[in-house]
Amino acid sequence: MVLLEKLSSLIRKNYTSILLLGIIFGLFLLNSRYVDYPDEYINLLGGKVILNGGLPYRDFWDHHLPLAWYISSIFLFLSGKSFVLTRVLWAVAQFGGFALLGRWIYKKHPSLVKPFLAFFVLYPAASLYFWFHLFLADSLAVFFFSIAFWILLAETFDNKSLGRSLFVSSFFVFCMIMSSATFLYMGAVLYLWHAYLYKFKVDKKLLSLIAWSILPYGIFVLNLFLTKTWNDFYFANFVYNTKYYISIPNYVRGPHFNPFKFSWTIISNFSAGYLPLLTKIKYLDLYLPIGTLAGISTLTLFFFLFAKNWFLGLMYFLVLSFSAPRSGLQDFKETDYQSSMFLVLGLISSVFVLWLFSKAKIKPTPAKGSVEAMDDWLSDLRRVVRLITLIFFIFTGIFLLVNSFNTAYKIYTQKLPTIHNAGPAATFIDEVLDQGDYYFIGPYEPNESFYVKKGVWVGKHPSLLPQFREGDELRDSYLKQFSEHPPRIFIFKQSASIFQTPALEFGKFFLDWAGDKYTRLEKVKGVEVLRNPTGVDLKGDLYIKNTDLKSILLKLQDLGYISF
Repeated sequence: MVLLEKLSSLIRKNYTSILLLGIIFGLFLLNSRYVDYPDEYINLLGGKVILNGGLPYRDFWDHHLPLAWYISSIFLFLSGKSFVLTRVLWAVAQFGGFALLGRWIYKKHPSLVKPFLAFFVLYPAASLYFWFHLFLADSLAVFFFSIAFWILLAETFDNKSLGRSLFVSSFFVFCMIMSSATFLYMGAVLYLWHAYLYKFKVDKKLLSLIAWSILPYGIFVLNLFLTKTWNDFYFANFVYNTKYYISIPNYVRGPHFNPFKFSWTIISNFSAGYLPLLTKIKYLDLYLPIGTLAGISTLTLFFFLFAKNWFLGLMYFLVLSFSAPRSGLQDFKETDYQSSMFLVLGLISSVFVLWLFSKAKIKPTPAKGSVEAMDDWLSDLRRVVRLITLIFFIFTGIFLLVNSFNTAYKIYTQKLPTIHNAGPAATFIDEVLDQGDYYFIGPYEPNESFYVKKGVWVGKHPSLLPQFREGDELRDSYLKQFSEHPPRIFIFKQSASIFQTPALEFGKFFLDWAGDKYTRLEKVKGVEVLRNPTGVDLKGDLYIKNTDLKSILLKLQDLGYISF
């Protein structure tokens, strides 16, 4: 009874805070039910391999860094390999991470609580609209960056005494980089920011932080050598990415990858898109002005930081420049998760800018002709910038929250479908195959492969990408898995395309290999397709191993898919 009374008293005293946190948690849960995306399933397939005792890069090959796979293995273990529950766990993890960050801000930097709460509300709303609520490498990187950058800015502007917070932010920078190498340059600048807060004073504190920052990379590399997967890792993340995959505007490949030329190109591309973005302020377009808000708030925060210390301004400029390597910064449309890092940086900057303006003391208006006239002019400029930033922030918030409300309404009234634990092609494969039979579906269908229960994945490559045709090592590695574990059937979607390249074009080397070993269903005389699994054209997409042709045809007939 006493416990209930205490709980009731606690709720009454903190009713507003509990209600707000409940709303925010509801937004994250809403996100967990909204749409899925094939790239998510690559991370989940990697997690499955790890759960089954496999090793990244040796037993599961992809050209990304592996943190998302390790995290997904934890989620899959806790969820019983349910995609729906995995997304819920991802939502809970984000809410929990930001809630702990908010708790730290409340205790150490109480003046920042209101700005943080504003960000906390808008983050899930923005992630829903721009699709970085999905379990993607970019989404993980944005989440980890947000925590690290909040800590850095709080310690920069409200530095009382540096404790363990920089060790925490350093760890989250590591997590950001290991989620997506896209933000490797940004991570390097953030590490430099940590050293700046210690005033580059080489003492026990700074050396401890440096050792702590290096430690997780050392453990990761040591693990690669102990498991004898270093060569596979190196090929996937360095050779493949630099030789075949990396492609940004204005970057010209040379005989060898030049990291300085690449970083300079990113900065140049950013400047080319950022300056036109700033000019959009003149239109005062208030329909989802998040891009314009990001532009004016990041520029304003740059000046605040530059005024505090020129090196701070330089580091912020570099963080800003490396935040959008794959975005042109012109139009920010729904589902544009590749711009999410820049947009979230803009949201963080906007609440910090408004907080800094609220702290600034407004000086009394000087007499006309006074030497303080310049200060008066600057005060007027600050008022204008503050007002514009506030207006853009308010309308950004209104749009994003209304969008979340409308999405919740459509999901609740079943006008929008929710995610589910099924794949139509996966169901077909399980119907046709026996337990333990090898299969493949492609060229890029991880969202189907994840749900196959009876069939066994043919090898370590979860998909066939256009770059695989460009190098002997890639082609040989890809075909080797089929030679060692020939599938009884495979589905190759003829109409698919990746990076605007038709599947029949980049997959020709694979189909040529299969030509004398498999028979496409449409080549079998007398066969009539009665029904197709959703998204699959059996006549053109289904390939059957020649030695199993008769038994598979009989199975398909018994299941009502064909007649002959």
